[in-house]
Amino acid sequence: MLQAHESSRATFAREIMTSVADSPATAELMGSLFDFTFALKRAVNDAPASVPILMRLAGAGPLRSSDLAVQLHLDQSTVSRHVASLEHDGLVRRDPDDTDRRAHLLAVTEAGTAAAHQRVTDRVRQFEAAIATWSHDDVTTFARLLNDFVSGLDAQERTTA
Repeated sequence: MLQAHESSRATFAREIMTSVADSPATAELMGSLFDFTFALKRAVNDAPASVPILMRLAGAGPLRSSDLAVQLHLDQSTVSRHVASLEHDGLVRRDPDDTDRRAHLLAVTEAGTAAAHQRVTDRVRQFEAAIATWSHDDVTTFARLLNDFVSGLDAQERTTA
């Protein structure tokens, strides 16, 4: 049932993309990115924001929840909900903020660091399996084009912000 619902959303989104895109190639790219997003969501057992939260805390060290939300471009309620779940699972802890006794700093636990490492490892293996039949040149070209695409999105965001 869920897959049928996702399929109908994907069809609807593709219809919109095709009707508004300046070219069929743009519509095809958007459709492929939409499919990519759904494929990632289906393949991951974790809540979508949990891995970025763990990775950010593991890399940046303890942060206030509000700072974490800003850094991850998420709203505070989303961060709070995911942090509560991660805390319940023993992957994140709240420590008192020495500079403000009313606040807490979120820190990844040792188990959280191990979980983040495992989740990234799982994602790498998933990607490696998906491109196993690709040539080295195709992988390199795809990586370059994807980086160029992200750079273009970043540049566009800076000019409209």
